[in-house]
Amino acid sequence: MAQSYHDFIEWLYSLQQFGIKLGLEKISLLMEELNNPHEQYPVIHIAGTNGKGSVASMIAAVLQTYGLKTGLYTSPHLVKFSERIKIDGKEISRDEVVSYSEQLQPEVDALRATFFEATTAMAFKYFSDNKVDVAVIETGLGGRFDATNVVTPILSIITSVGLEHQHHLGKTLARIAYEKGGVIKNEVPVVSGVQSARAIEVLKEIARYNNAPFIEVTPFATSIVQEKDLQKSIVDMYFRDANQYENITIGLPGLYQIQNALIAVRALDVLRGKSERVKPVWEITDEQLRQGLEQIIPLTGIKGRMQLLENKEERWLLDVAHNPGATRELVRSLADAGYDNIPVIFGALNDKDVKAMIRSLSKIARVIYFVEPRNERALPADELRSIGEDIFFPLVSSGQVGGGIQTAASKSRKDDIILITGSHFVVGEALEILE
Repeated sequence: MAQSYHDFIEWLYSLQQFGIKLGLEKISLLMEELNNPHEQYPVIHIAGTNGKGSVASMIAAVLQTYGLKTGLYTSPHLVKFSERIKIDGKEISRDEVVSYSEQLQPEVDALRATFFEATTAMAFKYFSDNKVDVAVIETGLGGRFDATNVVTPILSIITSVGLEHQHHLGKTLARIAYEKGGVIKNEVPVVSGVQSARAIEVLKEIARYNNAPFIEVTPFATSIVQEKDLQKSIVDMYFRDANQYENITIGLPGLYQIQNALIAVRALDVLRGKSERVKPVWEITDEQLRQGLEQIIPLTGIKGRMQLLENKEERWLLDVAHNPGATRELVRSLADAGYDNIPVIFGALNDKDVKAMIRSLSKIARVIYFVEPRNERALPADELRSIGEDIFFPLVSSGQVGGGIQTAASKSRKDDIILITGSHFVVGEALEILE
């Protein structure tokens, strides 16, 4: 009996029983079995604690505007598995997921490969078979031993370094920077948006060892906000080497997206040959760069970044901030936009510093509804409430995500905007319900 799409999705998810196993041995064997598809097209490889998904989508949008057939691989997905693998903003189809799963299953099962190794192999092969001109690849976790790190890119990007996944990556910023710095390859330029001095020191040392041009964004770039709302920001960008862009529209809201856009523009300037140390790859015009950044959502389908959903009764704002650094930036953006004293729906996984996240959210929250997403690593809502009790009040344990949405909606005021955040899994479930 032929297996269906749902059969293969269940098989892929069953691979999560093998957990997170960092290392390149199994993905390398999978690549050999598939005739090394990741070597058939140029790759832009993006690592970082926060911002890498947004930066990847910004760059992909500009490359599409330039006319390149562009593969985009990001994780995790929010609603559908197919969100992870796109070409020119179009998700891989169900039939293609079935076809590639059938091809991969024997070797994946024999190797006892992980979910992420299998999906990474699928993405690389899919991009090769469809003859993409370029692929923008986001790491899953870390960099050095992440399954995506079998590639030799034309450009590496490290967006930020923060304390996250310490069980896998190390307890200090220096150690985490070392792991993320594994995406730096011999003589391949690297663009860094990292702001920690200790982390930058580690990354520069790795770049020197690899003779890789190291191009920093901070503190060599500045921005001036001209206009902002919950759909976009319009900013002026200035770089120390005289590259400047006035009234550039970023099609994602939030102050943190301005920093992400600075990283994306700096990376694109490197690819355009606007860095003295790197030869041009593509002749992308300023107008194409502008158009791509403005049209990032329709071009790539990115979701869950201060995403506003409205109906006749409520307004919802969904953001995948899933660690203390991202939560701080989200709160800063909302406070800057004049949003405080708002209802918040919050859920998180058990490897996060939820106390720090709740502390940040308390600065703008009127009430926090704790929820538990459908994930084996999710913290129970009651446990979240007990953690937050000495930080903020009132707190409400609302069970599942749907329960939190129902409770918040029933108790919200007419002019409220209800924030949903804490995890990709929380936002994904909320999108399923609200869309």
